[in-house]
Amino acid sequence: MILLFKKYYRIIFALLFTFLFIGYYLKVFSVNYQPSIKEFKKDFKELESKLDTYLKQETKRIIRDGDTKIWSSYTPNKELNLHIYKNDSLIFWSTNQLPILRFADIHFPSNGVLHLQNGWYYSKIKQYKNYTIATSFLIKNDYSYENKALINEFSPAFSLPFSAYIMLEQETGYPILSKDKRYLFSILPNEYQISKGAESFILMLLLIFTIACWLITLFHYNLKTPKKWNWMLPLSMIFLRVLSIKFVWFGFMHETESFASSLYGTNEWFPNFFEYIINCLLITYLIIFLKNKLTELPKNRFSNFIVLLLLLSSWALWIFILFLNKGLIENSSIPLVVDKLFSLNQYSIIAISSIGLLYYCFFLFSKEIVIAFKNLKFSFKIVILIYSIIGFCYFVYEFYFGFHLLFYSIFPLILLLILVVNVYKSKKSLRIAYGLSFLFLFSLLTTINLKEFNTRKESGERELYANQLASEKDIVTEVEYNLISQKISSDEFLKKFIQSPYPIGLSDFEDGMERRIFNGFWERYEISFNLFNNEH
Repeated sequence: MILLFKKYYRIIFALLFTFLFIGYYLKVFSVNYQPSIKEFKKDFKELESKLDTYLKQETKRIIRDGDTKIWSSYTPNKELNLHIYKNDSLIFWSTNQLPILRFADIHFPSNGVLHLQNGWYYSKIKQYKNYTIATSFLIKNDYSYENKALINEFSPAFSLPFSAYIMLEQETGYPILSKDKRYLFSILPNEYQISKGAESFILMLLLIFTIACWLITLFHYNLKTPKKWNWMLPLSMIFLRVLSIKFVWFGFMHETESFASSLYGTNEWFPNFFEYIINCLLITYLIIFLKNKLTELPKNRFSNFIVLLLLLSSWALWIFILFLNKGLIENSSIPLVVDKLFSLNQYSIIAISSIGLLYYCFFLFSKEIVIAFKNLKFSFKIVILIYSIIGFCYFVYEFYFGFHLLFYSIFPLILLLILVVNVYKSKKSLRIAYGLSFLFLFSLLTTINLKEFNTRKESGERELYANQLASEKDIVTEVEYNLISQKISSDEFLKKFIQSPYPIGLSDFEDGMERRIFNGFWERYEISFNLFNNEH
C-alpha cells in the first residue's frame, strides 16, 4: 500500500483536490434554496415566539412599575429591541440601531414588517393606557451605501447562505408567514449569486492547487516520454492556455471575488487575479522544462546558438516579470504597501508569493544558462564580456524606453555577473554566502519595486482626481446613466408595478426603483424619483 502511494501520490493529490473543488463549488453555488428557506422559517418563528414573550414581559413591567423604574429594572436582550412611548413621546429605547424619531409617527411604532432607512424589521406593539410598548428584531440590513462596516446582509439570527432581497409581493420568491399563518414578506434570491469573501478565496485556492497538482503530475510523466516527444506537452499546455482565455473556460468562477476586474485586471491575457496566478504557474512549468532541457544539450555549434538565444530570452523574461509586477500594483486593488503591514490581506500574500516565485524561476533559468556556457567550454572572460554587452544594452533600453527604473536597469547585470562568478570560480564553502547574497538582492529588489510602483500609482490617482474636479465631469457616471433608460423600459417587475390598478405610493415606487435599477454603482448618490402618467 505504501509503495503504491509513493508511486502514485502525485495523481492521488491531483484527484483529491479536484474532488474537493467540485464538492465545495457545488455547495457554494447550490440553487436548491428550499433547505435554507425551511431553516429560515423555523428560525423566524422561534424568534417571533421570543418576541411575543418579550412583549408580554415588558408590558407586565410597565403595568407593575409604570415609568418610574423603566431604566433601572430593564434587562438587556441582544436579539430583541424595545421602545416605549408615552403620549406619543419616546421615553425608553434599548438600542440606537433603529432610525426612528423621538415621537410616534405613521412608520413607527406599528405592527408587522417595517422597512426603515437602514433595514427590514419585524415589530409588534401593545397598548396600555397612554403607553405604547414596541418590540422588534432585525430581519435584514438595507443600507443605501455599503462598505466594510455596512453590509446588506440578513441578521445573524437567520442562517441564509445565499444573497437575497426582501419583497412584499406574495407571488414573488419564497413567502414567509407568521405564527398565525399571515403573510409577512417574501425572500427573492438574487439571480446571480456572488460568493462571500472567504468562500471566494477558498474556491480560488482549491482550483489553483488542483491545476498545480495536475501540472506537477503531467511534468513527472512527461520526463519518462521519449525526448523527441516530450516537447509536445509544453506546446499543448500553451495552446490550451490560449484557448482557455479566448473562450473563457473558467467563466463558471466569474461570480467569485478573485475573478473581479476590480481586484485585478491588466489586459486580455491577464483579465483577473486567478488567470494571473494560472499564467504564473504555466510560466514556472515552462521555465523548469527549459532548465531541464539545457542539461541535455550536446556540445556542438548549434548548442552554442541555442544557449545564446536562451540568454537573450532570459532578459526578455526579466522585462516581462517587471511588466507583471507593475500590473499587480497599478491595475489592482490588492494592498501591496509593505510599510502598512496590517493593511495586507490574503490576496496580498499570494501576490507577493507570485512575485517571489517568478524571481526564483528567473534565478534558476539564468543559473542553468551560465552552467550551459561552462559545459560548452566558453571561457570565463568571454561569458563576462557577453553578459556585460547585453547588460549595457538593457541599461540603455530601460533608461530611455522601459520603466525608467535605475536600480532595475543595473540589477540583472549585477545578479548575472555574480552568478557567472559563482558557477566558474566559487568554492563549495562559499555557496551559502552566495545564496544569502542572492536572497538579500531579491528582497531589496522587491521592496524597491513595490515602493516605486505604489508611489507612481498614488501620483496617477491624484492626477486623475484633480482632472475630474477640474472638468466637473465623471465619465463613468455619464455612461452608467445613459444605460439606465433601457433597463427601466425592459424591467418586467416595474412594468407590472406601474400598470397595477391600485394606487401607487411614492415610497413604494422609490423603493422599487432603488432595488431593481439604482443599486450597486448608484448607491453612492442621493437620488429622488417621480412618477408621471399622461395626465400628470
